[in-house]
Amino acid sequence: MKKVFMIVIALCSCIVSLHAQAEYKQNFLLAFSKQPDMKDCESAYSFLCCKDDICGAFNTTKAALVKAYEELTALQLAANRAAMPSSVPTMTADDGKNLAEKLKKMTKEEKKQWAMQNAKNFVPSAAMHANKDMDNQPVNEAVKCVTDQQRAEINNFNAMAEVERQLNLIENIYAPKREEALKKFKSATKSDYNPSSPFPYSMGEASDSQIALFDKAVEEYKKIVLPLIKSEMMEKIKYVLETEKGLVSTYTPIEEKIGLTNYADDAQEPSNKMHLLMGHMNVLQKVKTMIDSFESIMSEYADQYSALMKIKSVKEVTQKE
Repeated sequence: MKKVFMIVIALCSCIVSLHAQAEYKQNFLLAFSKQPDMKDCESAYSFLCCKDDICGAFNTTKAALVKAYEELTALQLAANRAAMPSSVPTMTADDGKNLAEKLKKMTKEEKKQWAMQNAKNFVPSAAMHANKDMDNQPVNEAVKCVTDQQRAEINNFNAMAEVERQLNLIENIYAPKREEALKKFKSATKSDYNPSSPFPYSMGEASDSQIALFDKAVEEYKKIVLPLIKSEMMEKIKYVLETEKGLVSTYTPIEEKIGLTNYADDAQEPSNKMHLLMGHMNVLQKVKTMIDSFESIMSEYADQYSALMKIKSVKEVTQKE
């Protein structure tokens, strides 16, 4: 009995903690307004090094999004259990085996008659009751809004997959241009040296002549290759930001209506509560996809600039020695 009591206490503590933090009770579409204004690879590099306050705000939003996911998942499970009818019949493994053997021996007509006679035992009917949210206008309006959006998305189920497809398309368009720019760079430096490679320099002590070659290569790389990389990055970011604007326009009315229900807390009908929680989760998933895409772009192109910073740091260390 003591163990059961302890489990109940732990469960209650978890629920109290969930509602105390309530990270999910916010409009995450506002997170898009906190994304940094990237102008080039250097800006992305500086941002990912967390050299400004915007980086802190961005990371705080990401952490809140993860927490909201955890909370909403727990709430959805609870709401789903509450919405399940209590009259669902149970069947053991032996019952199922015996039934299967019985059906094997029946003719097609006998199976049809059996199905008609026993249908009511396997299709539980919901208990008759008045809709608890019948007079709750904010809940009813929010439920309708979520339902309408779900219907609109049926024919566009893979909309978010389109984001990755478009980003890959942009990259494929720029790939031959980058290759050509890299050839020009190698011709100008008369070497196979590539500052954007994972290991752009030789390990060990660098001579003055090697440092001079590093400097020349970096300057040529900045003039010939880096502008093209910047254009590619900015085109991807432009596409992501335009997609985000569309999401904000589409989902803000839905999020506002869900917010007016205290993010489903005011819904007394379990099915309505579940519906609103799922509607909110749907928006969170789209926000997460776009934020992850934005950060992925920054990381990809910050690496291009990072290589140049590595060369600089190696030169400084060598000169000090």
